[in-house]
Amino acid sequence: MRTISKKFDRVEVCRNCKGSGKSPMGGTCPVCNGTGMIDKHLDIDITIKPHKNDNRR
Repeated sequence: MRTISKKFDRVEVCRNCKGSGKSPMGGTCPVCNGTGMIDKHLDIDITIKPHKNDNRR
C-alpha cells in the first residue's frame, strides 16, 4: 500500500462579499477583511492499494 500526500494553496473570491470587500450588512467584510479574496489550503491524502493479480482472464 502506498499513500501520497499533496498540499494545494489557492486564492478564491470571498463568498460572503462576492469579491467586493464590503459586508452585505455594510462596512468591511469580516471574512476577507475587505480584500475580496480568501486563501484556501487543502491537504489531500490518497492511499493506493496494490493490484491483486490472480492470473485469471
